[in-house]
Amino acid sequence: MGVAARAGLRRRPVAEVVCRTGPREVLKGVPLVRFAGERPARRAPPAEPPLAPRVLRGMGSITIRTPVEADSARIVEVHIKARRSYYEGHLPEAELAEWEAAVRADGYRFDTTDRASWLCAELDGVVVGFALVMGDELLQVQVDPAHWGRGVGGALLDACTAVWRSAGVRTAHLEVFAPNDRARRFYAGRGWRELGVADGPHPHVRMAYDVPESPWREPGRDR
Repeated sequence: MGVAARAGLRRRPVAEVVCRTGPREVLKGVPLVRFAGERPARRAPPAEPPLAPRVLRGMGSITIRTPVEADSARIVEVHIKARRSYYEGHLPEAELAEWEAAVRADGYRFDTTDRASWLCAELDGVVVGFALVMGDELLQVQVDPAHWGRGVGGALLDACTAVWRSAGVRTAHLEVFAPNDRARRFYAGRGWRELGVADGPHPHVRMAYDVPESPWREPGRDR
């Protein structure tokens, strides 16, 4: 699902996503999680429940982790494909091509700081999506369109929610491109509410999400 902060439309978009992490570093509060294909038996949640696995029967397994330098080229391609899926036809082709050339040339580096948290999603060992959280803002959730409908976006969003919970964030925010109806439905189905249209040269809808105290109470947990 495509989330596009307005920063994604700036002339120098790469600067907003320049970060680095150590090899396979795990974010605080976001353990390395494999999403198996079988629903676990229901049980009483522990005092500090881990990020619950998603149900993906017959669809392979998803791993959520922090990206490393070797993931940069693949994450760039995922971002380009996902971004085109909602901006193509709305932005000039020259603007899209300029952004794509710049991001391919510069690549991404990944830093996890007190405010910035990167996550990527592997489906059967292939990176198919990523997310970027900055404080209480969800700046990016991007999934390769070839893998839509397989639970990748939901798995990334669950991991972002765990980051916010660990940081004590009570309400998270994002901006989504207004014509991107698919993304708006996705977020609404997982408990996000629309606040209105954000100012800027392109219409973006501002959304908010009340972070639940327990992952067992998250909207859309069984989706």
